[in-house]
Amino acid sequence: MSTYILGIDNGITGSITLMSPEGKVIFYEPIPIYKERKWTKPTKKVIRKKATKTKPAEKQVKFEYDNITMVDIHTLQRLIIKYTGTINDVHCFLERPAISYAAAWSMKTSLSAAMSWAYVVYVLKNLKIPRTDIDSKEWQHQLIPEASGENNKEYMKTLKPGERNKLLKEAAYELAKTLYPALNSKDKGAGDSICIAEYGRLKMNGGGI
Repeated sequence: MSTYILGIDNGITGSITLMSPEGKVIFYEPIPIYKERKWTKPTKKVIRKKATKTKPAEKQVKFEYDNITMVDIHTLQRLIIKYTGTINDVHCFLERPAISYAAAWSMKTSLSAAMSWAYVVYVLKNLKIPRTDIDSKEWQHQLIPEASGENNKEYMKTLKPGERNKLLKEAAYELAKTLYPALNSKDKGAGDSICIAEYGRLKMNGGGI
């Protein structure tokens, strides 16, 4: 087979990678995003200024709006078309969003992840690009087994969740750097889409997974 792979790390801090059947990274980009005014009501802020010898006391009322970061679907679609428009066989491996309602902070993150997922799926469907949905553990266990605890489960049990996540991100980044030396961002999860694309390439093109 000669399938080109789109690897997409879902979310507003995610990225997208197109990889050739031979394992060459054709392009790597952060997911395009933009700021939009949030749907919640504005916060009322009252500013009081004390009176001076020349001016009476003043009261100003301002309304402040929160913003939300969203996936720019039009830019994302143009980006994919730019690099895949002349390719006949393209398949996307898309990482599922991590959804949790255990705490207020995770609800906010989960909502953002679910919205991003919906926008990315819309673009893929619009471009008629087939996709396979995967969990992060699926590619991590195959590509970075030591960091995922696949070969050392007892040791992984001794780590705190934050320590384990850091270990996974560092291992994924190092693997991504070997696949794409031009990667120069050490942001959290910067190389995940490259790893996802590599996993998809091996799976689709008979690479032993």
